Amino acid sequence: LIESESDIICVKRKVETSSAMATALLFPFLLAQSSSEVNITLLPLATGAAALDGSPYGFFYVPSTTQSKQWTISIEGGGWCVGADSCLERSEMTIHDGHPGSLGSSTPLLGHPAGCSCYNTVPGGLADDCNCIYLPYLDGGSFSGNRAAPVPYKGKLLHYKGLRNLDATLDYAFKQLGLGDATEMVVTGGSAGGLSTFLHVDRVAARMRAGAPGCKRTTAAPVVGYFLDHSFYNPSTNAASGYPQTNYSEMMRVVVDDQNATAALLPACLEAFPAEPHLCFMSPHMVKFVESPLFLFNSKFDAWQMANDLQVPCLKTSSPTNHTPCSAAEQSAVLGYGVDFLAALTPVLSSAPKNGGFITSCICHGCNWTGLVLEGKSSIQHYADWHQGTLQGASVTVDPRPPNGGGDLGKGWAAPCTTFP
Repeated sequence: LIESESDIICVKRKVETSSAMATALLFPFLLAQSSSEVNITLLPLATGAAALDGSPYGFFYVPSTTQSKQWTISIEGGGWCVGADSCLERSEMTIHDGHPGSLGSSTPLLGHPAGCSCYNTVPGGLADDCNCIYLPYLDGGSFSGNRAAPVPYKGKLLHYKGLRNLDATLDYAFKQLGLGDATEMVVTGGSAGGLSTFLHVDRVAARMRAGAPGCKRTTAAPVVGYFLDHSFYNPSTNAASGYPQTNYSEMMRVVVDDQNATAALLPACLEAFPAEPHLCFMSPHMVKFVESPLFLFNSKFDAWQMANDLQVPCLKTSSPTNHTPCSAAEQSAVLGYGVDFLAALTPVLSSAPKNGGFITSCICHGCNWTGLVLEGKSSIQHYADWHQGTLQGASVTVDPRPPNGGGDLGKGWAAPCTTFP
């Protein structure tokens, strides 16, 4: 085990070796793919950082090849562990998405390089180069767990250290990687990493103000991290279909309570919801308290939310094509969810142009963002225009059409929209 700073395993850059297919499989929410891979850097256990199983937390750092002073922090997604059984199972994972990996231990990541993609921009698109830190998701609580002591469970110890993993990584980056010289920071992540982005961008921004005097701005680009606080489609039908009878809001309550995540939540939000702090762990409730500028990428018919939040039976499967046709009642529920999504997006819409977004009608979660186009521009071009300050028109672009553009979206893509109805 790594106990002190002198024991840190250093990063070794491996240039131009990543497979585009492998990158897409490992990081399905990326807007772009990394052209470089590096080995993991493990932090000393003395920092207080640790994965769920107690192994050292680590990150992947891809330095700039052009001496850029721009930085991206990219946060991995992968759901949440809800309850001790779920977290124990997660801590013992050795295969992730068909590859050696884990969402609860750094051990399976050793010897398996990974990349990191820049979300800094140039006119019309994403920058090809930056200093990029990829944060693997090893805590199950969107980098928010904050229990000082491990929790005994079934003969094992569960370590809820997500917040410390984030802070210790930043400490190391300032001390060893030159983060103090940064001129710009973008925080991003997909799915649960998108929620992490909403949760922690202000924390990162505060660190940048304190430690990087030349940093002009810190912005956020959360991808498919806007999960609604929403009721089931039909609780009795869902029970017969084998759905969990705990909705998303209650699952988030369990995560916050079990992992003692309150310290990671925005103080102003906690003041607004003193009796229900878990609401500050949910994007629609806490986004109005996020001070940093943000541009979100999301579907108003997000496929994960169809299966796990709305829990509509016809879209229970995660397969884009292998699901049962939706009944008229199910179709109505899906359309209603899109209306509810836009209503829940009001805090973002009302904060434009400070905040921006691209909201598709494609039923997707690992969406093909490069192929999604509105008003003649891809989602990435909309984002770049917002980030560059060259927007002409609304900063939040919303596809007003029904699911999948009424049938026009998702044909022939590598990651198609889920068929509907």
